[in-house]
Amino acid sequence: MTWFLSQLEPFFYTLLVGLAAGLVFQFYQCCMALSSIRRWMLYILDFLVWVLILLLVFTFLLIINQGEIRVYIILALFVGIFIYFQTIAPKTRPVMRQAARANVDFIGAITYRASAPWRWLEGKFLARVEALKQSGQSDDEEQ
Repeated sequence: MTWFLSQLEPFFYTLLVGLAAGLVFQFYQCCMALSSIRRWMLYILDFLVWVLILLLVFTFLLIINQGEIRVYIILALFVGIFIYFQTIAPKTRPVMRQAARANVDFIGAITYRASAPWRWLEGKFLARVEALKQSGQSDDEEQ
């Protein structure tokens, strides 16, 4: 019986890790649904989120059972994710959308301010190109 209880504890903790992974994934999905990101950037962010989730899962597996991976551990992880999306996610959707909206707005404001020098340089460059076009056209008209 003690063997069973010693196996039940890591199963339960891994189930909680699955719930946390589901939460991270739902937040990411909400953020991507509310933002307008180009396709190539979406691929990069998808990759980074999965790396983050893998780091989260394997860090907790190291803490829970010294990184020992067994079939029931993988099953507990997927069951935790399934339980999250079937029971908790529908109830947290409004709060998650608000948090995702705040996150998208915050990151948008930061990127807008960070790109201000580039927009200024682009404006100066385009004005210079337009001035060169105008001077080139006036030279052509004189000939």
